[in-house]
Amino acid sequence: MTATSIELEMFEVGLGSSIYVRLKRSDGDVRILADGGVDRGYAHDHVQIKLDSLLREEGAERIDLIVGTHYDEDHLRGLVPIVASGIEVGELWLPPVADDVADGIGDVRPRRYDMLGAKFAADPEYVGKYVAAKRAVIERCRELEHALGAERRVGWSSHSPVRDVGFADAQDDPVAALRLELGVEGTDACHEDGCEHVDVADAVTEPNVGIDHDYLFYGRWSYFSGMGFVDPSFGLLDYAEMLRSAGESSPAAYSVARIRRAAAKDAINATALDELVQAAVRRGIEIRYHHIPKGRPAPFRWHPSRRRFLRGRASHAGATGLMLLGPSDHLIRKHAHRLPIDDRLVLGLISRIPVKSISPSNQLSYVVRVDHAEQRILICGDTGFSDFMASRTVAEPLLLAELTGLDVVQVAHHAGNNQWFYGVLIEAWRSRAAPPPVMLVSHAKRDRHRPNDQFADFVEHVAMPEGDPFVVFTSTPQPTKVAAFRCSVMPPQGTVGEVGDVRLELTDGRWTLARHAVQV
Repeated sequence: MTATSIELEMFEVGLGSSIYVRLKRSDGDVRILADGGVDRGYAHDHVQIKLDSLLREEGAERIDLIVGTHYDEDHLRGLVPIVASGIEVGELWLPPVADDVADGIGDVRPRRYDMLGAKFAADPEYVGKYVAAKRAVIERCRELEHALGAERRVGWSSHSPVRDVGFADAQDDPVAALRLELGVEGTDACHEDGCEHVDVADAVTEPNVGIDHDYLFYGRWSYFSGMGFVDPSFGLLDYAEMLRSAGESSPAAYSVARIRRAAAKDAINATALDELVQAAVRRGIEIRYHHIPKGRPAPFRWHPSRRRFLRGRASHAGATGLMLLGPSDHLIRKHAHRLPIDDRLVLGLISRIPVKSISPSNQLSYVVRVDHAEQRILICGDTGFSDFMASRTVAEPLLLAELTGLDVVQVAHHAGNNQWFYGVLIEAWRSRAAPPPVMLVSHAKRDRHRPNDQFADFVEHVAMPEGDPFVVFTSTPQPTKVAAFRCSVMPPQGTVGEVGDVRLELTDGRWTLARHAVQV
C-alpha cells in the first residue's frame, strides 16, 4: 500500500507566485501557503479559488502558516482575499522591511516596531503618511526631469503626460496615478526592461554601513568625491538646467527617472502590504516578522499541540520543521540606511551613467527550507541570496551547508535576474552525487525575458549526463528560451495546455510529478 507524505502545488498565476505545501502527519497535517501573488489581468481571488478547491478535497478548513515572501505587490495581492475569508489561519509571516521614511533603525538589532507592516497594524492612518512621503519624492523628481528636458524621453506618456495627472485625480483608485509613474502609457516599465519590479535606485546606501559591492555607488564613491558635490548655493534645478544646456542631461535624467519610479513602486507595494495587514488585524491573525543573525540559519520546529512553528531544532532528522536562511538583521539594517532625497538626487545628477537596478524588496525575501519526511523544499520568493555571500567571492559556510540536500527548489525571481542565486546553489552542490532537485519555475506565458540565459547555463551546469529531466513550468516559455535545456524539462502529466498548475507528490519516499500541463 502506497503512502503519500507530502503534496506540493505550484499554482499557475502568470508573472507571480503561489505555492501550497501539505505535510501529512498522524497527529494532523500541516499546511503552508507561500505567497498568493497574481499577474495583471488575473482576478484578485484567482489563488483563493484554487486553494478553496484543494482544501475542500482535503476536508480541511485551516492553513497553519502563510508566508508573504517579500515586499512586492505581485506576491502579496492575492493573499488579501484568502486572509479576509473565513478560512482559519494559524499565523502570517510578513517580510521584515524596515520603515525607510521614519528615522533609521541605527546599528541595533531590528525590532518588531521598526517594521513597516507593524506600523501599519498599529496605526491604520500611517500608510497615508508613508505614501505622501513617497509622493513628495516623485514631485521632486518631476521638477528635476522637467529641468533636464526629460519629459518625452524617460518614462513619460506621450498621450497623457504624468505631470498632468494629479494625485487628486486618483481618489477612486489611490494607486492609479502611481502606476502612471512606472512607464510609458501607464504600463509597467519593468515588463519592458525584463524584471517585473521597478529599479529601486533610491536604495543607495551611505558608504559607512558596510554595503555590498552590488551597489553602484559603493565601488565608485571615490570617483564621486573627486568630482565634488553640487554647491548648496547652486540649486539642483539650476544644475539640471546647466546639464540640459550643455547637452549632458541624458544619464542624469535616467537616474532621476529611476528614483521616481522606485518611489512610486514603494508606495504601491506599501498599499498592498497595508491591505494585507489590515485584513489580518480584522481577523485577529498573528503577524510575525522573522530574520536571522548574519551568516547563521535559524531553525524552527513544529509543535503539534500549539499548531505552529517555534524556534528550535526538530527532534530528529525526519521531523517536521523549517530552516530560515534569510533575510538577516544585517541586510534589514543596510536597507534602512538611505540617503536623504536631495543627496540621492545629487548623485543622480552628477553621475555619468544611469543608476544600476537594485531591489531591496527582492534581497529581503524570505528564504525558507521546509523539512518533512527527510525531504527538503526550498521556498525563496525573489531572493538574490545576498545573505549567502560573506564577500563577493566567499559564501557564508553555515548558510551554504543548509542547501546541500535539497529535493525541490523554487527558482527565484521567476528564472529572471536573481543575483547570486545560481552561483550559490552551484557552490552548495559541488560535491552532490544525487540528481538535481526538481526546479519549479513560474513566469508569464511566453515571457519575453524569462527564463534568462543565466538559468539555461545553470541547468546545463547541474544536469547529470543522461540524467532525468527536473525542470517544470506553470506557463509555456518561448521555444528559444528553453532550446538549450529542452531535455531537462519534465514531460506533461495530465491535461496538456499552455498554462497549468504543477503538482508534486512524495509517495513512499519518492517524488512523482502528478500534474504538469506545459510541453516544450
